[in-house]
Amino acid sequence: MAELCWCLRRIGGTQERLILPEGEEVTVGRGVGVTYQLVSTSCPLMISRTHCIFRQNAQGHWTATDNGSLNGVWVNKERLDPNKPCVLTKGSPIQFGVPLPNTDKPEFEYVLVQENREKVRPFLVSKSKPPRNKRKLNCEDSETSGTEVGTSSMSRAKLPRREEQLAKLPKPDLSKQPTIPVEQPESDLDIMAATQQQCMNTVQLSTMRDSIEELRSLNAQVQEKRKDVRNMKDPHQSSSEDTHCLLKCKQELVDLRNQMVVKRREHLQKVNAVQRMQEEQQSKNSSAESKVAEEAHLKEQLSQLLQEHSLLMEELNRHHSDFEQIIQDKNRELQETKKEKEKVEAQKEEVLNHMNDVLDNELQCIICSENFIEAVTLNCAHPQLLFLLHPVMAGSGKDECPICRQEIKSQTRSLVLDNCINPNGGQTEPRDEGQKDGSDLRAQR
Repeated sequence: MAELCWCLRRIGGTQERLILPEGEEVTVGRGVGVTYQLVSTSCPLMISRTHCIFRQNAQGHWTATDNGSLNGVWVNKERLDPNKPCVLTKGSPIQFGVPLPNTDKPEFEYVLVQENREKVRPFLVSKSKPPRNKRKLNCEDSETSGTEVGTSSMSRAKLPRREEQLAKLPKPDLSKQPTIPVEQPESDLDIMAATQQQCMNTVQLSTMRDSIEELRSLNAQVQEKRKDVRNMKDPHQSSSEDTHCLLKCKQELVDLRNQMVVKRREHLQKVNAVQRMQEEQQSKNSSAESKVAEEAHLKEQLSQLLQEHSLLMEELNRHHSDFEQIIQDKNRELQETKKEKEKVEAQKEEVLNHMNDVLDNELQCIICSENFIEAVTLNCAHPQLLFLLHPVMAGSGKDECPICRQEIKSQTRSLVLDNCINPNGGQTEPRDEGQKDGSDLRAQR
């Protein structure tokens, strides 16, 4: 029965295979210590040192893990997260890196297949050799190998080999080792643009180096041809064969010079292209620097505006608090003024009521309880109605005051009382007979 094996078949014309042995860890990258070394011919930095790691999980399925590579690992056209294994299935397309400029497909693109080992043997890629450990020679080894070493009296103990020391050390458990987190690039488009620019620069530099080497080789060939022409004899004194060789060397020298002129033109065109690219890159960098400076200036202006805004808001808040305090003081003053006014009004009303009571009591006659009309003031200072004095005196037969019983010696008309009761100039209305009779009756009583 044919033995089947898992392998990565490259998509393209080479049809090479990267075999995945059962139960082993397979590493892919451009470094020295990886299982399969991938070197890009157009962009050396496309593949990282340890780009991807293939392992089998507990169920026996193969997984791919991006080891924090720069250009990423893509499975089914989706980029893997760094240090996170992705389970692969039969026929899964795997891509290392990104496409180069002006190309649609990446340089390293594979598919996971399971094929017969014998059939894929011619297409297998040989594994990269592990790095050799350099062993330091001690004094005894250098003496035995014939190397001259300075004489000294110190003891020369033979050191054990580095391989034996490494064999004695315990092997670390990789499953328990902490994984170093790798920052994922900001965006795939930025990474692709940077990688493409780097690849273009690398390609142009390599082509310029090749053109310089070609110019040097052509120059060396021209110098050799010149020496050959000089070493040849004079064509007038030499034979026909020498003349033919001389003409042939001259023709070759002319061709080499023409090739050298063409190569110089091409080299100058490449140099001009590189200079233009550098100028464009410098202009982009200068524009980016100007944008950064402008952004910094705008940020500074924004910070100043924010600071001025904060100062203005603080001043407005302070004015607002002062205005509120003034309003509160004015309201307090108004309340106090209102209370004082109410208090004054109450006092005024009380005084007026008291005055009205006093006037009512003082401007009424004690005998008839009527307001004083045609009042007179007796010599005892008591006011009396003039028309009531005569009936009282007639009834008692004495001229005396009805209040204090003093003898009436004089009667003085009281204009003050008349004006207080009747402010119309002292003109009194004649009393009706009924009122007069009532007054007489009260006087008789």
